[in-house]
Amino acid sequence: MHFLLIVGVQLGVDRPKTGANMGDTVMASLLDPNPQKEKAKVSQPVPEKPKAPEKKTPEPVVTTSAPSSLTSAQTQDSSTAKPTSTGGSSTGEPKSISLSQAQCSVPEPIYPSLSRRMGEEGKILVRLFIGEDGAVQKVNIAQSSGLPRLDQAALDAGMKVRCRPFLELGKPIKVTAIQPYIFRLE
Repeated sequence: MHFLLIVGVQLGVDRPKTGANMGDTVMASLLDPNPQKEKAKVSQPVPEKPKAPEKKTPEPVVTTSAPSSLTSAQTQDSSTAKPTSTGGSSTGEPKSISLSQAQCSVPEPIYPSLSRRMGEEGKILVRLFIGEDGAVQKVNIAQSSGLPRLDQAALDAGMKVRCRPFLELGKPIKVTAIQPYIFRLE
């Protein structure tokens, strides 16, 4: 990446300045001009603080009851954890499914106008946390595009997804699904 930056700067130096490209050049200092001073700051000994006795916290107990019997704190913790099992309601963690299994209607995301003008494109994978009623309760980024405006537009679109309740053994359960959003200028 640094190589590409250096080559780009070198190629851009010889380019004649015209009215069309006057605003194209951006200067940034990537290296600290005084690296010795920073090393000196790091090498100073830091006085050690006396350690407080460690308090052991009780391990969370995994129950096998239905999610409706979980407390709100346990429900919130399980929704923030990355689902690793496909147990659905038996472990309290949402079951991971494909979006087609959830029978969802997915609206198109709104392409941010500034991103459109700047020519920004990207692909974002959004994790949807779908409740027992089929409503999207929470969304987060599973894979970012690296562009905050596009990521936020994908999160906003993810919150507008509507699904039918996912049934397992005739009962609705919480599920998670991944929805890709691709922003491409054509």
